[in-house]
Amino acid sequence: MIAELERMGVEVVVLTGDNRLAADYLAKQIEVKNIRAELFPAEKVSAITDLQCQAKTVCMIGDGVNDVPALKTADVGVAMGSMGRGKSPVRPSQARPASRRMDSKDR
Repeated sequence: MIAELERMGVEVVVLTGDNRLAADYLAKQIEVKNIRAELFPAEKVSAITDLQCQAKTVCMIGDGVNDVPALKTADVGVAMGSMGRGKSPVRPSQARPASRRMDSKDR
């Protein structure tokens, strides 16, 4: 799936709070070249903001309460709950409407 996204021109970046060893293992398993490990929630927000300042549209997929700030900062936030828990880490009142930036090719 990652390779397909990259063929479509999507830049895949993994932002994780996990330690470097776990992040490197994940990167190898899913074949992602750009992975940033040991990030605090505010550092994920900063990384997303940096991408947005480069005129990139960011989709953040998060699986935990610590991802809420990053999910809210991204242009599109996708909250995934853990199997069996049945709860999403983001309540509807916390989500912000998704916005879409238009590139010159979209106009």
